[in-house]
Amino acid sequence: MVAVGVVMRRMEYATDRLAIELLDGRGAPLASALERLAEFKRAPLEQKSLTHPSVRDRVSAIHKESADWLSVARDSGKSTEATSGPI
Repeated sequence: MVAVGVVMRRMEYATDRLAIELLDGRGAPLASALERLAEFKRAPLEQKSLTHPSVRDRVSAIHKESADWLSVARDSGKSTEATSGPI
């Protein structure tokens, strides 16, 4: 059963990656939507399930993968080496 959970969480990250591509590299709208959905459901951002990573983990991975995060990091002088996250 754990293996199924691992596969499902990987699929969630892959879906997020596809959404970023469809948003022309902008992950901020996706991250914002996930956070608002968690708030609407009154679910903690750290809550994980067998099939879903936590919203906090997904948002972090989205920011690391998206072009809007990379441009902000570049402009502020932050390292962009952390882009090899789960996504």
